[in-house]
Amino acid sequence: MTRRSAILWCGLALAPALGATPSRAPGQRAISGVASAAFVDYRVRAGSGVERFNGAVLGLGGAARVGPRTTVGVTVQGGTLEPRRTADLERRFGDITVDARFSVAPWFALTGGGSVRAVANDVARQRWVLVRFGGEARPAFMGTPMRAILRVGMIPVVAVSGLPAPALALHAAAGLEYNRGSLTLAASYGVERFDFPPRSGIRRLEQVSAVTLRAGLRLRGVER
Repeated sequence: MTRRSAILWCGLALAPALGATPSRAPGQRAISGVASAAFVDYRVRAGSGVERFNGAVLGLGGAARVGPRTTVGVTVQGGTLEPRRTADLERRFGDITVDARFSVAPWFALTGGGSVRAVANDVARQRWVLVRFGGEARPAFMGTPMRAILRVGMIPVVAVSGLPAPALALHAAAGLEYNRGSLTLAASYGVERFDFPPRSGIRRLEQVSAVTLRAGLRLRGVER
């Protein structure tokens, strides 16, 4: 997977939502800011052994509603993951994600986006390029400001420095969201799983899971 083809896939992931945006939409664009804190568990299995790292990852981001059904967001996050085994080195984890949501119904949206991720230690640095597609359901609890969050999808493009593309890559998440006025609070558990093809008879699996707390604040709309 070349850098050019990965960029092309990122564009394809965002194109359906961006293409649905009216070229002339009068009124105001809703903008929100988001802060997050996540406890990340990173596992690598190659053969019979498992390397495991975990730690806190902090993030900041923003989102803008660019059409009646379309929202585009950007998130930057990073942190240090400590090894479970003393023989392993700590990993510095960071990524930048751009994603889009296109609402098909009040409770369901199509999602797409891409990430550039870095995982490094004192010896080496690994770069990931990810492109995701999927769906997101947000059913409301009747009579309350709470919503459930259910998200599932594929990661059809994964370019990793030093490794072949995985044979299968999936992502999923579940959680709760509370909305009151301009404030949004959310808690979720998400998983990304990467199943790499065998090399020299050794199968490699990587999994990134996280419990994430988010706080968002909707700002006043700005004139277009």
